[in-house]
Amino acid sequence: MLGDFFSKVSGTGLIKEIYTDLAQPGVKQVGLALETVLDLCNTILLPAKILNEKSKIVFTNNLERYKEKVKNIDKEKNSHYTS
Repeated sequence: MLGDFFSKVSGTGLIKEIYTDLAQPGVKQVGLALETVLDLCNTILLPAKILNEKSKIVFTNNLERYKEKVKNIDKEKNSHYTS
């Protein structure tokens, strides 16, 4: 009985009109509210992101300096053995 009603109503496009008139504005508002909350979260987390990137750069630079030191140590050891 209820299934027949929905099949008749959906065939007429009434469901589409009901969604457009009633639900669509509410759904848009919910979407905007979620977007605002997520943007706020991104703004709050921005300093943490910047610190993360800075620490990655510092780590990479330190790793490069360490690699150069190890190369120099290896060169010094090799020079002692060849002399």
